[in-house]
Amino acid sequence: MDTVFMQHAALARRLRHVRAPSPLHFPEEAIEPESKRHLELRTLLYVVLKTFADRASIGSDQLVY
Repeated sequence: MDTVFMQHAALARRLRHVRAPSPLHFPEEAIEPESKRHLELRTLLYVVLKTFADRASIGSDQLVY
């Protein structure tokens, strides 16, 4: 195996949690108000990113964790 991976695996085995990890909560949906400025900035970003449409997939109005 890769030497770096083995070093990280050895380090991970030595680490211990100080307290039990708490689960993360990711809401499935939320109401996010959108101001006029937010809409304009989001639209500007979309127009700028559209220049890369031949090399990437571009979307809008999406919340990504």
